[in-house]
Formats: sequence, C-alpha cells, structure tokens
Amino acid sequence: RARSAPFSCFLVALLSLRGEFSVLINKVMDLCMEAVDCEAGSILEVDEKKGDLFFVAARGPAADQVMKFRVPMGKGIAGYSAETSETLAVSDVFKDPRFFKEISEALKFETRSILCMPINIRGKVYGVVEWINKKGNDVFTADDLEILKEISHGAASLIENFRLMQKYERRLKSLVSIIESVPSVYNSKSLYECSRSILKSALQLTQSDSSF
Repeated sequence: RARSAPFSCFLVALLSLRGEFSVLINKVMDLCMEAVDCEAGSILEVDEKKGDLFFVAARGPAADQVMKFRVPMGKGIAGYSAETSETLAVSDVFKDPRFFKEISEALKFETRSILCMPINIRGKVYGVVEWINKKGNDVFTADDLEILKEISHGAASLIENFRLMQKYERRLKSLVSIIESVPSVYNSKSLYECSRSILKSALQLTQSDSSF
C-alpha cells in the first residue's frame, strides 16, 4: 500500500502537464508497469459509434502490434468490464469463458492473468485499464488494485480533458469562420442585421457540442 503514495504524487504531477494525449497516456502506462510489476498493460477507449473498444495505449512485448486490434463491447475481459462497469481479477484466463483469446493468439503472446477496471466519467464508462501477467507467475494484489484505481481515475481525467479540447477546438474554428465572414456579411446587410447574424451563429455554437 505504501508504494502507491509516491506513485499517486507522480500521477498528479503528470496530469498537470500540458501535451499530446498519447504522450501523457504513454507516460502514465510507463509508471504503471514499474509500479505493478506486470508483463503488459493497456488502456482501451470506447468507440460509441462502432460499439467496440480501441487501444489508446499499450506497454509490453507486443505493444506496437496490439494497437491495431479492436475489442467488441461485451466480449473478452476488457469488453465485459466496459459493458458491465465491473472490475475483474482473473488469475487464470483459460478458465474464464469471457477471455478473448483471438488477440493473444494473433500476437503469439501468452496471457495468463488479467486485472481490469472500467474508466468511469460521472457514471459513464469511457474505457478500461488492464494489467496483464503479474511477473513471477504471481497473482495481482490489493496494492495493484489500488494503483489500478489511480490509473483509472487519471485516464478518465485525460480522456475527459482531451475530449473537451477537441470540442473547444471545433468551437474555435467555427468562431474563426464567423469572424472571417464579417466583411462579406457586412457588405450585404445593414449593421443591425449583421450583428444579429453573428450573435445568432455564436449562440448556436455555444449550445452545440454540449456533451461528449
């Protein structure tokens, strides 16, 4: 339990940094691998349009290859965790019918145990964090679960902030478009009509993208 305290401080400091989403996520995962002492780990995000999960970060022997895979919602340990919002600790994946072995087989990576937790943002699941294969053929501990909780909360903050940045970037682009249209609008309308047109567009902009 004691080792999670300094790790938490590192995580808080990390989340205060400004930078690319993928860079921050990868740094979080690097800290994870060191703290949990497992062979691999990954963060998957829910794709609501496609109804599945995609990898946003991965660490371990097959990290680069796993990024191209997608996991159906409700399938596998990760998909089940995302669908049910349950934390799962599986000591022997081959005894669990939920195990999605297709990815491990394609990567030729032996998965033995998994600790998986959903990423919750205000009661809604946006993804999962999972650790794979505790080193030394050991089982995941209560300390590992505490660290996983920290990472889940940290990943939730990163995903939420990244989506907010995307939303405001869209708004900014729209505002720039409105401002750039002022000369042409002004030339074709009275000052009163021009002001109403810009105000209407700005109000529509603030009312759009109100959710993730």
